[in-house]
Amino acid sequence: MSRLVLAGDQSFVGRDELCAELDGLAQQREPTTTGASTATSPLPRAVVKPGEESLVGRLWRRHLGRLPPQAARITTSAEQSAKVLERLRPIIDAIRDAERKRPQPRRFPR
Repeated sequence: MSRLVLAGDQSFVGRDELCAELDGLAQQREPTTTGASTATSPLPRAVVKPGEESLVGRLWRRHLGRLPPQAARITTSAEQSAKVLERLRPIIDAIRDAERKRPQPRRFPR
């Protein structure tokens, strides 16, 4: 039925097929402790490229051209994180001061 109403530049993907494909990609992104920002919060892998013949790969090439390059996570040491936080501290303090000085909104009814 969908083939009758879809335009030539559209594709139909069934629910079960799409869910299975997305579940597979999610499993590839399982959390890893390398590059984690803190020891208690593992981060998922940033680079997960769908296979050339996977559903996502085929749909992407058909509708959007080539797959974009994947971003890679940058790992930082505790020392580097502390330096960044030190440089951001004046900005954070200025934002907090501005929030304290802002008058509270009037609540209805008064």
